[in-house]
Amino acid sequence: MKRWLAKRDGVVYMEIQFVKHSELNKEKWNHCIKHSFFPTFFTDFDFLSIANPDFCALILNDYEAVMPLPVRKKMFLPYIYQPHFVSVLGIFSKTHPTKELIERFLQDIPKHYVRVDLIFNMFFDLPKTSVLHSYQLSLQKKYEEIYAKFSDNCRRNIKSSEKFALKYVENRPIAEIIALFKNNRGKNTKVPFAEKDYEILQNLAHFAQKSNHLEVIAVLDADDKMLAGALLFKDEHKTWFWFSGRDEECAEKKAMFFLLNEYFKRNAETATIFDFHGSMNPNIARFNAGFGAEKYEVSMLKKRLF
Repeated sequence: MKRWLAKRDGVVYMEIQFVKHSELNKEKWNHCIKHSFFPTFFTDFDFLSIANPDFCALILNDYEAVMPLPVRKKMFLPYIYQPHFVSVLGIFSKTHPTKELIERFLQDIPKHYVRVDLIFNMFFDLPKTSVLHSYQLSLQKKYEEIYAKFSDNCRRNIKSSEKFALKYVENRPIAEIIALFKNNRGKNTKVPFAEKDYEILQNLAHFAQKSNHLEVIAVLDADDKMLAGALLFKDEHKTWFWFSGRDEECAEKKAMFFLLNEYFKRNAETATIFDFHGSMNPNIARFNAGFGAEKYEVSMLKKRLF
């Protein structure tokens, strides 16, 4: 599908095409993402192909701007969605997309997709969209200054955790972190992950690790039992609190508070922006805000065609 946006002296100078995955140019795609206004490894061609092997895209001219469109079917009806473990999508171009260009891209999403659910990055202000909240923390200051912004409750939990001889460790196996989540919070029927989703997560994490975009951190007790762990996604512009798990039977040891406090202590006075990955769950939001993180908004494009 092609859409002619405008002509100048009879010559087409802006063209958007809908392109299937098998027809995308990997090199041009990655070049566009890497040199875009908001580069992110979440939209690396191979990474996104693991998350959604059939993703399609809207392409402006010769990859001057791209908009990934992950697709799947439900009840034989195709729709566009935000894959699990892909934090942000959107329109990627060298300069901030203009309002006109954004509108053109949105208009050109093929009408046969009955539903669209996409999370855009924090620099997009889309009309008629839902707003999601997230939290981020700059680690550029001294640790003492960062700690001073923690809530009283957060500091109490950190002090409580220090009574248990906990150990902060790095480079634990990815599978251990995933299993920690699966065997605890993952047993809750409201958690949306199926076995296939965990397999995709493991493949994504291993790919990110090989590409130097993943850091694995954990907390062990005195007997070397893992109490909490996290997969941190090292993006082009920030570090995401991407996936985590904790042993709920040892909740009184406050291992997750210990884990994050130690990470912030070790990474203070660096250029790191730590993104808590957001949540509309008020309890998780309160946990994130307790570390002095600042709330920001992202737009979620939600369209129903019938």
